Amino acid sequence: MRDIRALLEPVHSLDQTISIVETEIAAQDSEVDSLERWVKSLNFKRYRPMRGWPVELRNAHAKYKALGMAIRRPRVKFENAEREYLETRDRTPEDSLDLAHLAIEYGKVALETSEARLDVMIRWDRAFPDENAMKGHIQAASQFVACARKSLDSATKYRNEVYDLVRTGSPSVFE
Repeated sequence: MRDIRALLEPVHSLDQTISIVETEIAAQDSEVDSLERWVKSLNFKRYRPMRGWPVELRNAHAKYKALGMAIRRPRVKFENAEREYLETRDRTPEDSLDLAHLAIEYGKVALETSEARLDVMIRWDRAFPDENAMKGHIQAASQFVACARKSLDSATKYRNEVYDLVRTGSPSVFE
């Protein structure tokens, strides 16, 4: 019989990661709300966007665009693994744990993308040509936060399945 404590150690580490990601999601949600309120408070008759973007802003823009494209890989990896997992009848705690880790990876990239977008808005508040561009930028960041939240929910679900499989005596626990 395997040592169940050894099996659950990585789950406890995952719990800590989930907690950190939850905190980051809350912080970014708050930042999105704050930026939405700020945009509503602006007088766009007096708003003047900057002329030309400095190199640092162009680099930050390229970074969040690249991150937005890079999210596809962890998303597809998670979705494919989840589909395969759901088609499997003999699930093991290790399978659930692996899937939870893939969900967290996806969520972290989503948060990194959102953070990069929010950082551009905070640091260069005059980089946007008009109100619609600002709102669209904030909405895109908000969508990445929502992706992170959804992936965190999945990670939590699969983490809980580890406990369920251990409790019900999944075959791998007793090998």
